[in-house]
Amino acid sequence: MKKILIINTNIFDRNGMSTVVMNYYEYMDRSNLSFDFIVNDYMDEDYKNYISRHGDNVYLFKNRKKNPMQYILQIKNIIKRNDYDVIHIHGNSSTVCAEIFAIKTSNIRAKVILHAHGVRTDHPFIHKIFLKYINRNIDVALAASEKAGEFLFKDFNEFTVIPNGIDVNKFKFNSEDRKRIRNKYSFNDKDKVLLHVGAFNGEKNQNFLIEMFNELLKIDNSYRLILIGDGELKNKKVSQVKKLNLDKRIKFLGEISDISPYYSASDVFLFPSNYEAFGIVALEAQANGLPCLVSDRLPTVVKLTNNLQFLKIGENQINTWIEFILKSKRDDNVDYKAWSENGYEISTVAEKIRRIYLDGK
Repeated sequence: MKKILIINTNIFDRNGMSTVVMNYYEYMDRSNLSFDFIVNDYMDEDYKNYISRHGDNVYLFKNRKKNPMQYILQIKNIIKRNDYDVIHIHGNSSTVCAEIFAIKTSNIRAKVILHAHGVRTDHPFIHKIFLKYINRNIDVALAASEKAGEFLFKDFNEFTVIPNGIDVNKFKFNSEDRKRIRNKYSFNDKDKVLLHVGAFNGEKNQNFLIEMFNELLKIDNSYRLILIGDGELKNKKVSQVKKLNLDKRIKFLGEISDISPYYSASDVFLFPSNYEAFGIVALEAQANGLPCLVSDRLPTVVKLTNNLQFLKIGENQINTWIEFILKSKRDDNVDYKAWSENGYEISTVAEKIRRIYLDGK
């Protein structure tokens, strides 16, 4: 039995990185493997319960930024106590030096995997200083995309891109889900529903989305907007919507454990991110047959169907987004071969991770 420690340096809610971590765990053949999870600050209750039901452990620590030394000592204690074979760290920048320092000063022989999920950091000075240190002290370098790998490993380590796979069957269009969700929120047949899924932060650019939607309604007031997610900027966006008198047209639904029915209920998916390492929700929306309008800051590999369009962002691009929304239509004939051919089928991806745990490469 190999003992695996997963360290998620982000809060473990329904953000992209945490979704990927849980997809690996849920769809992996876990025979001969046991898992522990170290979680920073918060964990979605459904995720926590799922892990516990399958006999594995979660260690929830206080925010790593508020008391880094205590955080490092807690990691060291758990590592020494459990003698792991593999430690898999998921992070966005070289601030993972805290986790790597805890591992290295524990004097254990665990294989250390660092998995890059980001393309920028709020701490560029720290990132630059510790890049060489983290790259010198890992055994395997993985990345969600080429850009994420270049951001964390360039000039130091060769890295392997592991696609952020999904279960396409889970996200296929369902007419009953469409009726149920639209009835739940009192949408009629003439209402055209736009959907955005993402944490409320500077990365996801909801400000552009709301301003663009306000202009769209001046042309066609049959549109409605659903925003799924939570985050530090959510209250500001709620205030922005109220100030524009859009609160009857825009619904803030918070975090939702199963968003697949909401793809079916919608007519267009919008994702105007300022920056993005990958954007797994764009895969999910394409699998549902939704027309997807996404920022050109996303990596091009996220495009698996002709129903996804990359668009520039910025105030002078609002009219372009509106033009594409007005002419967008669902595609009921999704070619799902594209997911397996491009390595995005989750069972295949999870097996790759399992082989790395077992074989070390």
